[in-house]
Amino acid sequence: MTRKQLENIILFMSMFTDERNDIAQVNEKFGLELTDKFGNEQALTAYLYAKGIRLEGEAEGTLNLQLRGKLVMTLGSKKQWIDQIPIRLPEKTRTGEQFLFIDGNGCKFESGADFEAAENINSYPCRVYKLMSVAEYESEVPGE
Repeated sequence: MTRKQLENIILFMSMFTDERNDIAQVNEKFGLELTDKFGNEQALTAYLYAKGIRLEGEAEGTLNLQLRGKLVMTLGSKKQWIDQIPIRLPEKTRTGEQFLFIDGNGCKFESGADFEAAENINSYPCRVYKLMSVAEYESEVPGE
């Protein structure tokens, strides 16, 4: 994004959020078709789309996300998933407990089809994490 694009975004949001401005004025100035029902986020998204402005990471369709969790196990194949998951992970988890299965490309596994696809595209190993709750994290923070 260029400095000029950023300045125009700021101007647009300033005009859109100023109650003294009629939505028709905003639409005319920026070549949009917004209505009074648009919230700030929706209006900004519509503006960015109309002006062809892409945010960092958006063009690639990726999201870099950091979660707290503990590595439970690593699976090297669909066969290991079939053989080990029923034994190593509880069938019923306590309320709120969640496990996240991530391949070598950072994609999540949802079903058996994903484990097969991971073999086809060679994206093993699959790392299995137990996501941490805030209370679990608090108990591990030193000096708290």
